[in-house]
Amino acid sequence: MALSLSCINVLRKFLLKILPFAVYICLCSEYFGELIGFAFIKLKNNTYGELGIFVRDDCQGKGIGSKLLDSLIKLARKEGLKKIRLTVLADNYRAIRLYEKFGFRKTRYIKGGDVYHGKRYDCIEMLLDL
Repeated sequence: MALSLSCINVLRKFLLKILPFAVYICLCSEYFGELIGFAFIKLKNNTYGELGIFVRDDCQGKGIGSKLLDSLIKLARKEGLKKIRLTVLADNYRAIRLYEKFGFRKTRYIKGGDVYHGKRYDCIEMLLDL
């Protein structure tokens, strides 16, 4: 499988951060052998998990995120999860619309809830009851 350098770095950082600590349900999407997206649910207990999703910038708007999210929600139901929580940047309107399309609802606004390159960003917490 050939991965672009930027995708390899993103995936490497992600895996190094998460693998030692928890159980995950993960899906990857590739196109002609290149990783273009992945999604995961970090299981907090038998009935609850936290969702994360990544789609490469040049592949957004093509339904990849929808397919990953749909498949991941189906797997979560099959595994017996009852709730999925996520946190999204407050100005990521495209992602918020996607999550709402799948039934997620906004539960909390978190001022300065995420830090990226030393700058704080507001976030929205969302919840899906399965």
